[in-house]
Amino acid sequence: MELKGFIAKIFEFTRRNGLDQLRVLEDLLDYIIGYLSPVPLVNKTWNYTAEQNEVFYRLMCDYFELCQEGMGESGWYDAWGDLFMELKGNSAGYRNQFFTPPCLADLGRKMSGEVEESFCKGFGFRPKIGDPTCGSARMLLAIHTEHVNSEKKLPYLIGEDIDFICCKMSAVNLAVHGCYGEIICHDSLHAPKSLNVGYIINEGLYPSRSGLPTIRTTTDKSLFVFDFSEPKVRVQETMATAEISKSKGEQLTLFD
Repeated sequence: MELKGFIAKIFEFTRRNGLDQLRVLEDLLDYIIGYLSPVPLVNKTWNYTAEQNEVFYRLMCDYFELCQEGMGESGWYDAWGDLFMELKGNSAGYRNQFFTPPCLADLGRKMSGEVEESFCKGFGFRPKIGDPTCGSARMLLAIHTEHVNSEKKLPYLIGEDIDFICCKMSAVNLAVHGCYGEIICHDSLHAPKSLNVGYIINEGLYPSRSGLPTIRTTTDKSLFVFDFSEPKVRVQETMATAEISKSKGEQLTLFD
């Protein structure tokens, strides 16, 4: 299975049924999330026929095959990001959205240092790594591969994004790669204490590393490792500091 063939099948399905491509993409993500959910999910907006449901099942199987083949080279593979960028051209709200190229994600992985372990609730003590604008979770996937088949503990990955489709892509990506973590849908800059919806990833794989990947959909903040009460740096304060440094002729840095 190649990505072009997978995209062609989605194009054909949407064309034949007169459906919006991005809607079908999101519904396919919902289908997979429901398939991997440890508890039954009710989707009140799902109105496909039995024949169309069968197409979604075949597309899900094609995705699993595509992902398994794609992981062979670098240890991780993001079909969703490429598929999303292919489909979004017809949607005005997404025309300027692009994801991190895999080569840059791998470079970021190699540049990342050691992270001190901390308690991650049901996943025990392990490194905790976050991305406040995760997109399709490419940076997190790349970092995860650094710990696979090594003496390092698998990290607990926390992805945040304001876009619902991006969060669903990230959740599925982390699940099929065997990652531990969570995806949080909110505005990480202006409303970091909010939660639109979130996903707990692969609680069924710890501590035994057996069973099926899982994605738990929830709005219960108490289930997350992410600290919703933790204060964030205000944008105004950051801008004010930058202006002061600029007026003094000092070197600006994002890492103070």
